[in-house]
Amino acid sequence: TDPRNRDFSLTNIFYMMNILHDIYFNLGFDEKAGNFQNINYSNEGKGQDPVFIDYIKRWYTKGLSFTTPEDGQHPFLYMYNLNFATHNHGLIHEYTHGVVGRYLWRVKLHECFNKREASSINEGFSEFFASSLTFHE
Repeated sequence: TDPRNRDFSLTNIFYMMNILHDIYFNLGFDEKAGNFQNINYSNEGKGQDPVFIDYIKRWYTKGLSFTTPEDGQHPFLYMYNLNFATHNHGLIHEYTHGVVGRYLWRVKLHECFNKREASSINEGFSEFFASSLTFHE
């Protein structure tokens, strides 16, 4: 992304995080399930945990990553190259890792995807939703 398009890139990330919040909310990732939200209006789950975006410019790393602590703590979307701010497929993929991770925290299985086979399932979930929610002609 051209540095002059920085505002557009940041706006796209903000927009996508909000759209994904709503999509996953409608699929059951609500306040009780530990969604990423500042204020929990239902008083279920913990609030004060919207997604934080962290841009870390590194010449040797490309892409995105997502870390998901337990409910009530901020998840982070790490972006290592501003070009990925407009790559909606990648944003959806990483956000889905966050949703899966938060569900696993709720059932105390957050370390289960550290194993090779289970990690592949996590990648499959994320890729499925990213491909399903990204429209191509």
